[in-house]
Amino acid sequence: MSQSRTVKRKIDHINLCLTDQVEFKSKTNGFDNYEFVHNAITEVVIDKIDLSTIFYGSKIDYPLIISSMTGGARKAEKLNEKLAEVATFLNIPIGVGSQRQALEDNSYYSSYRVVKKAGGMVPILGNIGAAQVAQSKKPVDLIKSLIDMVDASAMIVHLNPLQELLQPEGEPNFKGLLVNLEKICAKIEKPM
Repeated sequence: MSQSRTVKRKIDHINLCLTDQVEFKSKTNGFDNYEFVHNAITEVVIDKIDLSTIFYGSKIDYPLIISSMTGGARKAEKLNEKLAEVATFLNIPIGVGSQRQALEDNSYYSSYRVVKKAGGMVPILGNIGAAQVAQSKKPVDLIKSLIDMVDASAMIVHLNPLQELLQPEGEPNFKGLLVNLEKICAKIEKPM
């Protein structure tokens, strides 16, 4: 089976993150804009600090998320599995990478579904691009199918017009996005 351009791009993204320097290059973390008054006197009991919160109806242990990462390629499956295991261990939410590839064919559904399998009960965020939502003739059915694929607690519609314009297989047509989002939000019970 030959790989689609989308699958090849997914693999390229993984390889870039594994082999190139992709760290943020800022020389500051932002705290140099603030001065904190040191006060060492405290009666804090560290074990009594509760960082847990409710995230889309589920209790999570920390206000952190493993953001939308990958999917849509064989190489992505093991990464998503390991990330979901970490999310389960920490009891924090996890997002899948763009499910755009899954709209092309079902060859790599398992690279997305593994997040639910390994993630247990943690909240999972589905993910699709604004261009795919805009171009969909049946946007409600589209989102329902993507939510069902990963048993998503919520759905992310990522906005990336510059990326869509510049990448060779990009889809830079966003006409109809707002109308389709209104249709989706009126019919889908999951948060968008």
